Amino acid sequence: MYLYIARHGQTGGNVGSDRSQDPFLTELGRRQAEALGRRMSKIRLDAVICSLLTRSVETAAPTARMQPGGPIPVEILADMSENGTMPWYPGRPMAELNAICPTAVACPDPAPDGGRAWCLPEKERNFLERAQRVILYVKSRWDVDSDAKILLVGHGGFNQKLLAAALGLGAVEDTSFSQDNGCLNLVHFSHHKKDGEEHSRLVFANDVSHLVNAGISTGNRFDPASQIEA
Repeated sequence: MYLYIARHGQTGGNVGSDRSQDPFLTELGRRQAEALGRRMSKIRLDAVICSLLTRSVETAAPTARMQPGGPIPVEILADMSENGTMPWYPGRPMAELNAICPTAVACPDPAPDGGRAWCLPEKERNFLERAQRVILYVKSRWDVDSDAKILLVGHGGFNQKLLAAALGLGAVEDTSFSQDNGCLNLVHFSHHKKDGEEHSRLVFANDVSHLVNAGISTGNRFDPASQIEA
């Protein structure tokens, strides 16, 4: 199984122009999402899953729309919400989300406790446990030895825990994975032929080549796209 993990595009919150809990993508963020969609259009995904936050849905929408063979659903999973999201926040009404992404649907098989088994302040251990639930949820739907390809569109903080959970790293308070806006990560799961144990392998992390190749900025301080002449 191939698990792609993307971070949403740049938002007003990332640049300080929107301090709300659920900001929209900026114009740059929408361009980053389109570039991600073009990259992911080269393969047929079995599913696209995102959080209930608008920036995640906005980022997932182009990928779902550009899939070979036609658009596919974007499944909304509350458990993927970023750290600090109020547990009682329901997200925008589905009608608003469908205006952004016509194929957006509530996840047909929610994570335990309806995907809202957290409270604030959310401690590091609880944040990781939530990520572990998401990974287990994915594994419950697809055989790790299959060629299934799933895209999770998450957040800068939550993606770090998703990667830790996928790689079996446990608590990672002193370790972090850089997650630029619009980046892509890939983890491959399978059972090892020699010992029969399940293995996960990090194929790449924080890949922004689709942005660089398109001359699109990551919007971050260390920006490889800034070296490209217009």
